[in-house]
Amino acid sequence: MRTETDAKISLFIGIPVALILILTTKNNIESEMLSNITKAVSITLLIRMVYVKWLWKFLPEIIHGTPLIEGTWEGRFISNWQDPKTGSAATGLVNVRIIQPSLFEIKLRQSSNESESISFGELLAPESDGVFFLNFSFKNDPNAIARAKSPVNYGFAKYKLSNAGPNLSLEGNYFTDRQSAGTVTLQRTSCKP
Repeated sequence: MRTETDAKISLFIGIPVALILILTTKNNIESEMLSNITKAVSITLLIRMVYVKWLWKFLPEIIHGTPLIEGTWEGRFISNWQDPKTGSAATGLVNVRIIQPSLFEIKLRQSSNESESISFGELLAPESDGVFFLNFSFKNDPNAIARAKSPVNYGFAKYKLSNAGPNLSLEGNYFTDRQSAGTVTLQRTSCKP
């Protein structure tokens, strides 16, 4: 999806820039062709850089195809890990901070009362039916008190994006290399990360 979106953005910017340069050429178009091509590529790359880094956040999703999910999220997790003392499944509150540094980047920092997870290998993309999923790997770093029962671990999560507009929610599953798994349900509480 990224390659297709990137190509559309470059063409959407590049073709008008090239046409403007050609139409404003006062001398022989053929003699200035190389100069115009160089200018068009330079201007297109500059505008594209600004668009991909900042401008896309202010335009409707229909133009670039990527939902803006940046913000602060709150919710709950339920794990299949059982506390040896009580025998009950671990549950709790979770806070997530999502930032989108550019059109093609997304980063998550997820925390609970016992640990913090940092994402890597993120992908926000639609499935064949058009529903968006946020897929990412993570490193979970428990605080010092929780390390006896929960060592540093790595995992993978897949969250489904639901509800249009400001009432976005994410819901999905995670799996870790310490053989635990669970579900997470999140609601965006603020559009600011």
